[in-house]
Amino acid sequence: MNARCAAMLVAIVMSAAAVTGLTRPTLAQTKPNIIMVLTDDQGWMDSGVYGSEYYQTPHMDRLAGKGMRFTNAYSASPLCSPTRLSVLTGKYPHRLGMTSPTGHLPTLPADRPLYRGQGPKWQAYLVPDSRRELPNDVLTYGKVFKNAGYATAFMGKWHLGKKPYIPENQGFDVVVGGRGVPGPPGGFFAPWTNKETLPNAKPGTHIDDAITDEALGFIADNKGKPFLLNLWFYGVHAPFQGKEDLIEKYRGITDPRGRQKCAVMGAMLETVDDNLGRVIDQLDQLGIADNTIIIFWSDNGGNMYDEVEGTTPTNNAPLSMGKGHIHEGGIRVPGIVVWPGKTKPGTQSDTMVSTIDLFPTMLDMAGMQQPAGAVIDGISLEPLLTGESVDRDTLYFHMPHYIPKPKHMSASAVRQGDYKLIRVYDRDGDKPFKYELYNLKDDIGETKNLAATMPDKVKALDEMIAQHLLDTGTPVPPPNPAFVPGSYNPITGEGEPDAKPTDDTPDQRIPSTAQGWRPGPTSKVDANGGHLVVRSSINDPWVYIKSIPRVDDDFVIRTRIKGQTQGVGQMFWVTRTGKKNFHREQSRTFKMTHDGQWHTYEVKAPAKGRLSQIRIDPGQAKEKEARIDWVEIINSEGKVVKRWDFER
Repeated sequence: MNARCAAMLVAIVMSAAAVTGLTRPTLAQTKPNIIMVLTDDQGWMDSGVYGSEYYQTPHMDRLAGKGMRFTNAYSASPLCSPTRLSVLTGKYPHRLGMTSPTGHLPTLPADRPLYRGQGPKWQAYLVPDSRRELPNDVLTYGKVFKNAGYATAFMGKWHLGKKPYIPENQGFDVVVGGRGVPGPPGGFFAPWTNKETLPNAKPGTHIDDAITDEALGFIADNKGKPFLLNLWFYGVHAPFQGKEDLIEKYRGITDPRGRQKCAVMGAMLETVDDNLGRVIDQLDQLGIADNTIIIFWSDNGGNMYDEVEGTTPTNNAPLSMGKGHIHEGGIRVPGIVVWPGKTKPGTQSDTMVSTIDLFPTMLDMAGMQQPAGAVIDGISLEPLLTGESVDRDTLYFHMPHYIPKPKHMSASAVRQGDYKLIRVYDRDGDKPFKYELYNLKDDIGETKNLAATMPDKVKALDEMIAQHLLDTGTPVPPPNPAFVPGSYNPITGEGEPDAKPTDDTPDQRIPSTAQGWRPGPTSKVDANGGHLVVRSSINDPWVYIKSIPRVDDDFVIRTRIKGQTQGVGQMFWVTRTGKKNFHREQSRTFKMTHDGQWHTYEVKAPAKGRLSQIRIDPGQAKEKEARIDWVEIINSEGKVVKRWDFER
């Protein structure tokens, strides 16, 4: 083409843009835009297009209609920080030693040993200290795209380390949010407690609305050149807060399956969906939708262990378990890719894919080479997206932590084809591990353990796990020297009852000034300054007591608390005629105010039968204290029948 013809073509394009009022990609823009959307704790069944008949997600459904939906999409971990690392690096997170959501904690010393000397006597194997940051010298797609001339932005939840381990040092020039906090700082509604990189907003503004406003501004500012936008929503993670009008809307909706019923979660998901729709609409309005790739994923499965208004936040059925668990409900997630002009709209793939695949896929879609010497565990999904196939029938998972709340035992897993083997780090008689083997094609809910009937398959898959851990430099958890076979296991409920603490069992963790209050299995209590102080090693602080006066009817638990926790509080009770252990059917949540001040909370317990135990969960936080000033039990006649005042 000669210079005169080229000039005429440019003039025609500019004239068309002026007439339509739209700015089209210029001739200089030969690379596609990429928007990587990550939701937090959205389960596999948490959208209409994936099968929910409760949640209303028209924009997620619309997105799937524009591209390819994956029915076997996985997160690399059942918890957020490790998965986020896998998205950015294309690596299995355990390759870098991040196996727990510790991105909000101070970085560990470089010379700190991976394993401590011993653990609780019920744990057969030691638990590693997880890495707490994404190192700045690790290759991420942010760096690659920035170096290729892309405008780059990160907006939303990071949770991959405190300064200096922040998005600005991983290739992202524009950052909104993007700090180490595990959830929205101070809650979903303004004012926020950490305003360093968040926009000023009037009180009551939803944080996902605010970051989407910023995302729309970034897109508009860069509509004429290639851009990479990470839009990582804070929703639908705890604290469980939604817009009141949407909560009321979902109170009037019933799930025909009888599974999902949390109105607050419905409101939270709809807010995320609305903001996704705003992004899709703007791409159309700016005339750049045909040159913009959208990737939509969740960082792990839906939350099935917290309690909101008498139910779990969501329900992952037919999948087993949820967030924090290596069963399918914790790791199988929604995954959608829209690649205009390349991927046939409204298609579906049953191929196993993972968050480790997103980095190499993005490179191929942008026509970029994988950097020389880069270690990337994932594979490019470009062939799948263009109607071909990929050589992928194996994925690995490693979650070497014991977590009582989601009932997760330390484990590694492999899925090869239809079969999934879970190696549980627990003793099985004289055998070093326990095994669970499932045929997911026939048993998606992991209800039939085939390990005993298919020993050859167990052996073959276990050897694959062993080789994978060796290949990724991941140590097998060593035996716990303090392990006592038959000790009471708070996760499984197995073990000798005598091993459980009783009110007559001396416990060095409990000072006499605690007046009989005891810590949960991963908590510890102290009584100082006139207060009962509780902390937890795994984000789940709670205390309970059995020595209580006789109450045979409805009662009220009232308490005064302040602390450094987040999210909602919860109170449980046990009666002699009801369930024998703390259970969500005998509990109520209460909304907490986290401003460092004392606040009084109360819960009305519709209990029938003689009261035998009560429990208080003062929010969620790992290694941060909650202080309880006093606790009262008030009977149905309004009389205080017992008061624990820790100043005495």
